[in-house]
Amino acid sequence: MAARKKWTPSKEQLDAYKKQIEKTQELSKTAIRDIFDNYSTDIDTIIDYITFASKFYKYSPNNVAMIKAQLPDSTFVQSGGAWFKMGAVPKKGTHGAKILVPQNKKFIIAEKDIVLEKQELCDEQREKIISSNAKYVAIGFSEACKEIKSMAKKGKFDIKEKLVYGQGTVFDIAQTTYPKEDYPKLFTVGIPDEKANFMCNAITNYINERTPYSIEDIELESISLHGFYSPSSNSICINNNLEDSEKIYVILHELGHAFYHNVYAHEIEQENTDDTRVLTTERKEIEADIFSIMNLSMYGFELNDSLKEHLKGNYKQYIAELEELGKTPNEISKEIEILSTKVMKKFNSHVTEMNLYIEEYTLQQEQETFLEEDEINQETDENEMSL
Repeated sequence: MAARKKWTPSKEQLDAYKKQIEKTQELSKTAIRDIFDNYSTDIDTIIDYITFASKFYKYSPNNVAMIKAQLPDSTFVQSGGAWFKMGAVPKKGTHGAKILVPQNKKFIIAEKDIVLEKQELCDEQREKIISSNAKYVAIGFSEACKEIKSMAKKGKFDIKEKLVYGQGTVFDIAQTTYPKEDYPKLFTVGIPDEKANFMCNAITNYINERTPYSIEDIELESISLHGFYSPSSNSICINNNLEDSEKIYVILHELGHAFYHNVYAHEIEQENTDDTRVLTTERKEIEADIFSIMNLSMYGFELNDSLKEHLKGNYKQYIAELEELGKTPNEISKEIEILSTKVMKKFNSHVTEMNLYIEEYTLQQEQETFLEEDEINQETDENEMSL
């Protein structure tokens, strides 16, 4: 049987793909820029973006902005291939969201004269290479002609890898044939009030067992004093008079402070005393607020108005400080974007481990509850038999 010939895209197909990549890259820039450009009048859009992002911690902030722009009502997305592995496919006629996918691409660093002699080039590419003063030029391994590939494999030219971005498509769960009754297996649809205590205990145990920090319940003078993070002892101190629904927010807020504002982070501040982005108290509160709100949103807790107003108030004060420093609107917009996406990346880096712990904790609690109920049933049976 004859070997199957490897498919090679034509020059026209490659050019069309490059144009698609450029279009997707532009969407990546505009989608996130649109969120932060109206910072002075529309902080709700930023908060909406933050809560939306909590559902997509496997994706970069830019890709989240792209998903939100194209599929604003999505709840759980992944590629068509990933859905196929789960026994589902995108429904006919659905259009997914375009995102940027990082890829390691091989390049051949070949002599300029040999590339001009051997490689098939369009007029634009040829002119660009001729006008260059470089002795060597980089050419994609997959696009290189047979002669140049052969020279590279024999060691005449170096082969380098570079991180580049290709285009991918993701589909929301509602766009696929995935069974609706199995949705809860992939994402939460909300946490009932009676489970706030359970989540408090689960997250407290996670912090105590899997992080350098510890939770301490303490008495504070007023219920209005919710808690604080102590960098010197690496402890998160929580007012023991708080209800569980409020306590969980305070724990997560102070955990955000612990992640961002521990002793090591404080040392960096001292080394960068001219960096206003680091030293402002409002910025620290924003970072902790974003971190806690993303966690609460991910676990399905409703965000009350006081949480949102706290974040809004700190955003406004921080913006006012930047304006006093003479920052331009474009600089302020970029500053807020950097601040917000930095927290999102930190959230993304920790949330997988936290979720795995909570799954293990849930299973352990269910097993303990089952054993307790079994013991009670056995005692009941024994008592009935003795009667």
